Amino acid sequence: MVAAGAEEVWGTFEALSDQEDGLKWVDYLVKLATEVIQLYGPASPDYALLREEVSREQKQLAYLEAREKAVWRGTVRPLYRQLHPSRHLETLLGVGERGAAVFASFTGRAGRFPDNRHFRGWHGMIPDSRQSGAAESKGLHISQAGPDLVKKFGFLDADVGRKYDPQIAVIYHDQMMNKGKHHTQAVCACATHLLDRVYVILEEDRPYELRDVDGTPVTREQARAIIAERYTVPEEVRKRNNRRARKERAERRMERKQKQRENRRRR
Repeated sequence: MVAAGAEEVWGTFEALSDQEDGLKWVDYLVKLATEVIQLYGPASPDYALLREEVSREQKQLAYLEAREKAVWRGTVRPLYRQLHPSRHLETLLGVGERGAAVFASFTGRAGRFPDNRHFRGWHGMIPDSRQSGAAESKGLHISQAGPDLVKKFGFLDADVGRKYDPQIAVIYHDQMMNKGKHHTQAVCACATHLLDRVYVILEEDRPYELRDVDGTPVTREQARAIIAERYTVPEEVRKRNNRRARKERAERRMERKQKQRENRRRR
């Protein structure tokens, strides 16, 4: 793996995944393999010691997972159900009990925000803004404002919700097909709209009603059929927007700019 390098390993796994951001682990895995060689040397390591080390790590992980479950069942879930007894947040497709607990506990009383614009500014699941005079930068990273857990579950729940809710699916489809965004950027846009709904549900304390993009109520089965028919992103678009393709386009732009600078010097 180390000899092949990250690019070759990436290329091998890229064909097996439809979400290029799901391959970020490749760079880390190659880096980890390099560190293992540096630590143990190029010769074959002592596998008995490695097995003991892995066994200790697994036991530690099992202990932490057991503690996490105990805290969730004994403390967090009871407090969540006390704080949000209607559990209407869980009617949002993609939002499970843990995500709802995060949204309800961090948001608290939704009425403390004058409107959704202030709520967006608080949770920070919006691109950062950088303005100078009449110019405004676009395509920036998500702002650092707001609780990280809210942004985390907003992203994860939106990635699930886009597969079941036509009004979220159309946003993802538009971002990928028309705006040239990659998967992560498209899901972030979906997450912003998902959190808009979280605000409304907490403010009005009513369940979410699944609807088509024109506002017509639909069943879950109808919603899945609508998404499959209208809002499926073709594989070639995913490849067009993946990391490798974006890197190649950036390199070509740099080459064109370099040629333009050289041509101007010759004149």
